[in-house]
Amino acid sequence: MEDLHKIVLLIDADNTQLKKMEAVIREVSTHGRIVVKRAYGNWKKDILKNWEDELKRLAIKAEQQFDYISGKNATDMALVIDTLD
Repeated sequence: MEDLHKIVLLIDADNTQLKKMEAVIREVSTHGRIVVKRAYGNWKKDILKNWEDELKRLAIKAEQQFDYISGKNATDMALVIDTLD
């Protein structure tokens, strides 16, 4: 039996459709074993308030990223830095 690839799934919650997350996870898992699932966003924003139940249900770790400066995308930068790590 062939070893499965280990996959890290990092999600930009600001730019992802919540209703498609389960299907995305299913598809990604066909290519290997997902060993890390994280979603990045400013969870204090009203637009992300519906994510909590789905994050729990899908076992995705929420990574808080505050908007330090208006107009800058701190979420993208945090996701990229974690990817490099």
